[in-house]
Amino acid sequence: MERPSPTPTATAAAGKLPKVLISELLVRPVAQDWNADDVVDVNDQWIELHNTTKKPIDLTGWLLDTGRATKSYRLPKGTVIKADGYIVLYRNRTRLELPYANGVVRLIGTDGRTVADTVSSYPELGEDETYSRDTLGRWHAGWPPSPGAANSPLERKAGLQHLSLPPLFPWFQSGY
Repeated sequence: MERPSPTPTATAAAGKLPKVLISELLVRPVAQDWNADDVVDVNDQWIELHNTTKKPIDLTGWLLDTGRATKSYRLPKGTVIKADGYIVLYRNRTRLELPYANGVVRLIGTDGRTVADTVSSYPELGEDETYSRDTLGRWHAGWPPSPGAANSPLERKAGLQHLSLPPLFPWFQSGY
């Protein structure tokens, strides 16, 4: 017997989906075991989703795919993303292969047709670099990875944030 969720969750009205966005992609894992399986390999690729609303959203039955006529991953029963929350979906679970460049990722509603969000033709990314969406909806290549958290050009190291400055500022080498 299915028990109702103790917290109301948003569901898709006819033809209209709650505002969940693809917020970050890591397509070239090399130096870090992102999925914590003790192996660094292609299964560490990930797709991050962000709930931009003030209510939890039940993503049961939603689909992720890598373009038309490709296999898809159906989010399992009980997949709820918290209000203003993030979930990270690793390749070892989704089995979706993300090419190093010019890939497509789509988030699709339970009807299998309504596309909630699309990332298309992302640029080639370096090792362990992400393609990240900022709070204004703009995409950025090479921002520091932030799985499960808001994206930022600020690097997160040991709980301390510092600005990643371009080579234009060679005097700023030590960080803080």
